[in-house]
Amino acid sequence: MSSFELEKGTIGERIKEIRKEKKLTQEVLAKRMGFARNTVINIENGETDIGGRFLYEFQKLTGCSLDYLFTGKESIVENSSFIELLSLFKRLSPKNQEYILLLLREFPQ
Repeated sequence: MSSFELEKGTIGERIKEIRKEKKLTQEVLAKRMGFARNTVINIENGETDIGGRFLYEFQKLTGCSLDYLFTGKESIVENSSFIELLSLFKRLSPKNQEYILLLLREFPQ
């Protein structure tokens, strides 16, 4: 088995794990994502390539990060509060960013 096949299988296992955590059947997942049930089955079993559209729709539906699908590790970026905070921070002027940083540094850890 090549490393690519192992990776496909590992990603498929994570997809299956997340689907079950979300209490979705293969049929319901496929329907909500716009795919055939056999596509979900084949991906979960590592028997077919996983396309970008599938990954996008899966991530959108489940909220799972691509980092987790590919590495098995959680990413700080998947936290929606963190994403919102970062987005708002980027909109501030440099002076206000520095002020916010000073305030945050005063909070106990």
